[in-house]
Amino acid sequence: YRYWLACQEMKGMSSVVDAGCGYGFGSDLLSRYCDLVFAVDYNESCINEVFDKFNDKGNIVTQQCDFNYDRLPEAQVLVCFEVIEHLELPINLINQFDKYKKVIISTPIIPTKHTNSFHLQDFTEKQVLSWFNKGWKIKWTKKQHDEVYLIICAEKLS
Repeated sequence: YRYWLACQEMKGMSSVVDAGCGYGFGSDLLSRYCDLVFAVDYNESCINEVFDKFNDKGNIVTQQCDFNYDRLPEAQVLVCFEVIEHLELPINLINQFDKYKKVIISTPIIPTKHTNSFHLQDFTEKQVLSWFNKGWKIKWTKKQHDEVYLIICAEKLS
């Protein structure tokens, strides 16, 4: 569902970063709607599998990245589904939003740290929306899985 929403936002966009791409199924979908997809993940084995599965498409570039510290590739759009709550330093990722024309993210907006040991952060809906207070327009928001996850599409103001 989230990647389907993201694909609808690719009109007129030539490049996208799929941050936290996992095994690349979303990157593969996005590659049908834009010229270049950067499939980026922390897990090196995931990146290797994405490369093996999709390298022959010619428009998916893989990169291993630690979102706590590393800079993301340059592109027009950032897609980042269920990643930021896993980060020790989410501000590094948030501070990179400004280099994109459009950001499409999802994250839980209820406490999940106590039930998921991989979640290092809990965010409220108000906190997540505040990441787009200055210089951004929220195009749409959706909720998923009994309103546990917030999905946002924000466009940078010119």
